[in-house]
Amino acid sequence: MASSLPLLKIPLLFASATLTHAGLTPPNPPAKTIEANRFGATDILSHRAAVLWSNVLGESAVILASHSDSPLAQRVLSILVPAVAPTATHIRITSTFLLGCILMCAGGFTRIACHRELGQYFTWELSLRNNHKLVTTGPYAVVRHPSYTGLLMMGIGNVLGLFGAGSWWRECGLWATSLGKTVAVQWAAEWLIAPALIVWRVRVEDEVLRKEFREQWDAWAQKTQYRLIPYVF
Repeated sequence: MASSLPLLKIPLLFASATLTHAGLTPPNPPAKTIEANRFGATDILSHRAAVLWSNVLGESAVILASHSDSPLAQRVLSILVPAVAPTATHIRITSTFLLGCILMCAGGFTRIACHRELGQYFTWELSLRNNHKLVTTGPYAVVRHPSYTGLLMMGIGNVLGLFGAGSWWRECGLWATSLGKTVAVQWAAEWLIAPALIVWRVRVEDEVLRKEFREQWDAWAQKTQYRLIPYVF
C-alpha cells in the first residue's frame, strides 16, 4: 500500500483545475461580428478543458487505485499506468507541483476578478461594445492587461503541475508513450507560445483603446504604466 500523503494531492488537483477552467471560460457570449471586425482580429486562445480534466481525473484515479488491492484498482492501474505498476506509488506532492498549483489558482482568481471588473465588456475577441467604457479599477489599476497576467500564471502552472516531477505523466511512464508525448508537446507548446502572442495582443489592444479613448487612456497609461507585470513589463 502506498503512503497516504499523495491522497492530499487530489483536492489540490481539483482546486487548481476548477480555477483554471473558470479562468479559461468566456464570461460573456462572443462579440458580434460587427464589433469584432472593426479591428480585423480574432481570438488567439483555445479552450483546453478536455486535456486538463483528462489529466486531473487520470492522475486522481491512479492515486486512489494505488491505495487499494481490489481487482478494480488493479485493473485501473493496468490501464492508466503504461510502465511497471509500482511506479504509480511515485506520484507525490513536490515543490514543483505546489508551485504549479499556486500559479494556477492565482491565475484563475486573477482572471475571475477581471471577468467581474469588466462585466459585459470582457470578451475573448478584440472588440469594442456599443457604449464601451474604459475600465481602470480593480486589477486594471495594477496593470493594464491583468487578464493576460492571469493567463500566463495559469499556463506556467499547468506545465509545472501536470507534467512536472511527481506527476502522473512524469512518474508513470506516459512520457514514453506516443499519446503522452503528443499531448505533452501540444499542451506545452500552446502555453509556451502564449507569451509571445500575449505581448503582441496587448500592444494591439493598447493601440485600439488609445485611439478610442484618447485623453482618458493617456491618463490611465500614465498612472498604470505596466502592461502585464508590475515594475517589469
